[in-house]
Amino acid sequence: MISFHQAIKIILEAIIPVDAENCPLGSLHGRVLAQEVAAPIDVPPFDNSAMDGFAICSEDAAGARPDRPVSLRLLAEIAAGDAATAPLLKGSTFRILTGAPIPPGADAVIEQERVEFADGQILLKEPVPFGRNVRSRGEDATKGASVLLQGDVLDAARVGIIASVGIGALQVHRIPRVAILTTGNELVEVNQPLKGGQIHDSNSFTLQGLVREAGCEPVLVGPASDSLEDLKKRIRTGLSADALITAGGVSMGTRDMVLQAFRETDVDLLFWKVNIKPGMPFAFGLYRPPGALRPVPVFALPGNPVSAMVTFLQLARPALRILMGSREGLVGTNLKAKLEHDYSKLDGKLHFARGIVRNENGKLVVRITGSQSSGVLTSLSLANCLVVIPETEHLMKAGSEVEVRLTREVAM
Repeated sequence: MISFHQAIKIILEAIIPVDAENCPLGSLHGRVLAQEVAAPIDVPPFDNSAMDGFAICSEDAAGARPDRPVSLRLLAEIAAGDAATAPLLKGSTFRILTGAPIPPGADAVIEQERVEFADGQILLKEPVPFGRNVRSRGEDATKGASVLLQGDVLDAARVGIIASVGIGALQVHRIPRVAILTTGNELVEVNQPLKGGQIHDSNSFTLQGLVREAGCEPVLVGPASDSLEDLKKRIRTGLSADALITAGGVSMGTRDMVLQAFRETDVDLLFWKVNIKPGMPFAFGLYRPPGALRPVPVFALPGNPVSAMVTFLQLARPALRILMGSREGLVGTNLKAKLEHDYSKLDGKLHFARGIVRNENGKLVVRITGSQSSGVLTSLSLANCLVVIPETEHLMKAGSEVEVRLTREVAM
């Protein structure tokens, strides 16, 4: 058995990202860049107005004050999208709209509500500093400068940057296909009636959702029966994907045959059992297809629903993020909070306890949710975080500061 930190180190060092593909701008959201992006143009490509107002030369307004206003002759109006205009003459002004190009000779824009207008002239009652309300050429991005890095996840803002510099397609990592294999004679489809000793296959759908949330494409290849041949057949199918996740069959029972099936399908097991609760029987290995440059990572999760979900979130999900090329979102959102009550444990394991964290008078507090049995999925569905209790701690007193790892969005 190895520590959690040893396990995550082994896993992350073994993962090689999937290859890249060209993707058009409209389909980039959520994808991961496989290249650095440099701006081919200046953004904005010209000096423009940040306000509706009047374009002026700041020197013309240098002596303006309420009791001695400066008058400027209004020449014309410049709107966003207009081409270059005639130069601004001394003692004159252009009405200018937001986003419109600054005319030659102008170096500032005064807001229209700060001037008086009469008889084709404006009256300035205050100085206007150089550069006021002017968005300079290249202020957002300079031609040739890096605007995004390889490994960046493309959210709405980043897609907007790509569009603003005029790039219509980019190289991104393709979406990894992740095979999901649940195991056990007791599993039946969710729309089938249960017979004695049977349960519905919830893990397939929990893991399917988690894989999608991680940014990958789930592929169901189960459930498999407790038959070595059926397991091997389905594992071979799953190994044609970019990664394989199994749930169940990794403990010490007489019908826990997943690890044996791995060995007989050429999966190289790197470790089995991690010093955590829930999820201790977790295993990880690699399948190396003949002639392939990238191995297929194999994650063997325990079958108990909570154990499967916790080990996915803490051990498999970071690896899938690297598999899809990301350098972001590996560990989710971690916070510090005060424990509302005592928490004790007798073992020397690292605990991931289901909890609810909330903001109380500007401070984060957290409480554990009900039963921590690895089969009680409702405690995880009610929780919004996992509370990390270190191996060395046996009693965490109320008021102790603990690490919490969010499992869903929380209103702070």
